[in-house]
Amino acid sequence: MSHHQNTHERVNQSEGVRLTAADMDDEIDLAELFSVLARRKWFIFLFSFAAMLFAALIALQLPNQYQAKVLMVPVNTGSSGGLSGLASKYGGLASMAGIDLPSSQGDLSQQAISVLKSRKFINDFIVSNKLKPVLFYESWDQERQAWKEKKPGLIDEVKASLGLPDSNPVNYAGQESLTPGEPSLWKAYKLFDKEVMSVSEDKKSSAITLSIQWYDPVKARDWANQIVDDLNERLRNETIESSERTIKYLKEQIQQTNLLELREILFGLIEEHVKNITLAKTHAEYVFKVIDPAVVPEEKSKPKRGLMVAVAFVLGLMLSIFIVLIQNWRANLSQPK
Repeated sequence: MSHHQNTHERVNQSEGVRLTAADMDDEIDLAELFSVLARRKWFIFLFSFAAMLFAALIALQLPNQYQAKVLMVPVNTGSSGGLSGLASKYGGLASMAGIDLPSSQGDLSQQAISVLKSRKFINDFIVSNKLKPVLFYESWDQERQAWKEKKPGLIDEVKASLGLPDSNPVNYAGQESLTPGEPSLWKAYKLFDKEVMSVSEDKKSSAITLSIQWYDPVKARDWANQIVDDLNERLRNETIESSERTIKYLKEQIQQTNLLELREILFGLIEEHVKNITLAKTHAEYVFKVIDPAVVPEEKSKPKRGLMVAVAFVLGLMLSIFIVLIQNWRANLSQPK
């Protein structure tokens, strides 16, 4: 029994010795790690400083951008309620008489937001204000008032020498006619939608913020305010035209029916559409009321140069430490054991 206990104690002692040796190895490795970093501290510092300096030089080359904002809220005209009530109340009677009552437009503010973000509205804004030379200022020759023609690249020259077809899209009816060097309206829309304009909506307060970011703060302010004005104007005109067409249609239906109740319904619908036209013609802010118009921003929104330099320094520090550790690991492998 005693012999078995002595053997068990010797095994435990040997395991303790092995564990202590492993711990010492870990401590030695950690100490060696810090020793390696301490020996190469100047490399780490200079590498991180160079990364920071490089980021600073790039940040200084980037032009300032400014953001102008318009805060607006939907205008509750109350015009759709009457149409919805009449259509829901007398829609069955009208259908029995063979008359299809026009439905209401629904939530006009949500339609307006959809129009604001639509390709057609943005393209119309770009075309009407001739914004292509402004958006693609690097490709526009201000002195000649013409687009700079792009020189064919190496790939284009190789394709031409081999007689390969060009990668331009297929021509189609109604395609935009472009002068040499002129960017397409498709590219202008992508630039404006992704980098210039943004729209955000507060679900709690229903407030909508339109933001325009550009290199010229005055243009940013003007574009933001004009977009809201154009949006209200477009929806006003569409409402007037739609209501006038509907009134014409309802009058034709009145001439074709002798039912007194149905004629009263149609006259009620005409009255509601007349109200729509009156509201549209007398309210410039037909859909959105501007609470806080855009002003010329005095502070830049981009680039965040301090953040760019700080991130570059941290990345340079991490990369330099990684390089030092890799070099030390390779040096240890090459040493004979």
